[in-house]
Amino acid sequence: MLRSLVGSEMCIRDSYEGIDADNAAEIYREVCKQYQYSQEIKDQADTYAKMEPAKAAAILEEMTSDLKLVASILDNMQPAKSALILQSMTATTAAQVTTKMTSMKK
Repeated sequence: MLRSLVGSEMCIRDSYEGIDADNAAEIYREVCKQYQYSQEIKDQADTYAKMEPAKAAAILEEMTSDLKLVASILDNMQPAKSALILQSMTATTAAQVTTKMTSMKK
């Protein structure tokens, strides 16, 4: 894993060597920000996956004003875990979240 990560960093560095330093720095900051957000979503997914499905579903249903966040959390779980949570949601919410999860994969 570490070797592939180092290889990826070298590939990224080589790709950006010809870019203006300010632009490269901005791209790097954005990549770091996206990586951090991704890690936060994975951490949240782990937390909700450890909860009782009905309780996780109740909390996630309260968060549906941000369907992308709810879909991202569920999408970062093992399918069996997310299925238990989805089946504990109302049919309407589960359908909305599933639609969002599907559209995010396009």
